[in-house]
Amino acid sequence: KQWYQRRVAITAGIAGHVPPYIKGVIPKTARSLHEEAWNAYPYSRTKFSCEFVPKFLLDIESKYVDDCGTQDNIFDLSPEELAKKEKSTDCDSALIPLL
Repeated sequence: KQWYQRRVAITAGIAGHVPPYIKGVIPKTARSLHEEAWNAYPYSRTKFSCEFVPKFLLDIESKYVDDCGTQDNIFDLSPEELAKKEKSTDCDSALIPLL
């Protein structure tokens, strides 16, 4: 089962802390964040972008596995591709049920 989702989030929380005279100068496109998400378990991909900064793109690709982040090359990348990537493991052992 797969799904795709596209959202535009207005950063109202941040905009509420910006003085009114600055809000008048900053366009609304600078206060919105676009999110596109694809989920085809066990793979997931999310992209964040902002119209005001066209070169900004945060692209997150994930794969769910039951190993708590012990695999060094989960996407089977070449050594050159792997050297360009940043590995991040977010696994809280407190959330893993004890059997």
